[in-house]
Amino acid sequence: MNELQLDTQTQKSVCDHLGRIDHLAISVPDLAEALSYYLDVLGFTLESRLETNGNYTGMVSAVVRAAKFSIVLLQGTTPKSQVSGMMFEYIQRVDNDGFAQKSVAKLFKQMEEADAI
Repeated sequence: MNELQLDTQTQKSVCDHLGRIDHLAISVPDLAEALSYYLDVLGFTLESRLETNGNYTGMVSAVVRAAKFSIVLLQGTTPKSQVSGMMFEYIQRVDNDGFAQKSVAKLFKQMEEADAI
């Protein structure tokens, strides 16, 4: 068993303690565009918005909610921001009707069907 695998009993114990997923944080290249998608297309509601200042921590964020599940959308505001670094290092390009949005909609549906949200 490698270090990332858990035996069945440990998995059950972890799941029993976790219950439901509370929220998911997603880095986005354009917060306004992401908000439009989550609010207008997926039907989430806006709970809050926040701006954090700092050379490495600078970001704008928004919390959107559907049922008991929320997503924190994050957009870096400085080139050295950790959020900006994640976007440039790990995400090449995401179109409006591309992989990320289709995946999020599919994930949300699967979680809803599994009564995880």
